[in-house]
Amino acid sequence: MSNKSIQKINTSISNNVIEYCAFINYYLSVLKLEDDIIDEKNNVKKIILKFFKHNSQYQNILNTYGVKLNILSELMNKINSLELENAGFDQLSNLFGEFFVELFQLFFKLYKEDCVIEKYDNLYSLCFNLGKWIYIIDAYEDYNEDMQNGNFNLLQNIMKEDDSDNKLNAHKKIAMINKILILKMEKSFHEITWNKYKEILYNIVSLGCTNTYFKILHEKYPEIESIIKTTF
Repeated sequence: MSNKSIQKINTSISNNVIEYCAFINYYLSVLKLEDDIIDEKNNVKKIILKFFKHNSQYQNILNTYGVKLNILSELMNKINSLELENAGFDQLSNLFGEFFVELFQLFFKLYKEDCVIEKYDNLYSLCFNLGKWIYIIDAYEDYNEDMQNGNFNLLQNIMKEDDSDNKLNAHKKIAMINKILILKMEKSFHEITWNKYKEILYNIVSLGCTNTYFKILHEKYPEIESIIKTTF
């Protein structure tokens, strides 16, 4: 892509959208640190978190998106509480889907010149299933480490069987869940009228999710990679 093309893309995106993307990145970094502190009881990360929260950028975020932050914080606290209670797969993954809907609602309002949301259900479904997918794929990537460290993992009940055949069935089930969520996201994506960047965004939603899944499968579970790929 030429420099002129990049400049055209950059100048066509509103400052509000850029600001909100920066907010999302910063806020998710704070949430990740908080989650790591709960899981790992890491004192170094506690110090880093204090730096993040006393930073002027974080204070600006609080002032600008205070109401949205309250909603997101309530949802994340609920997720953390349910994880401590070893809650079920559907309850937790659905709640993280709701978290993602809240996270991106305002983004799409700021981005309204570049897409036409004809039905809120389409946007809700896209964000909800993307949130579920992210939560599940993160658990899949971290499963072995979580089990070694005694941490909660969303997939622990699905993967708990010791028998190798049952574990293979668990991997097949996760592959099927992954495939269904991507198909749902693709359907919702095509039901939204995109005025700009449709191909780029579609590649992120479809190819990005698929490639991420296969990358994790290759790196974390190479012994079953070839078998699972035939079922995907």
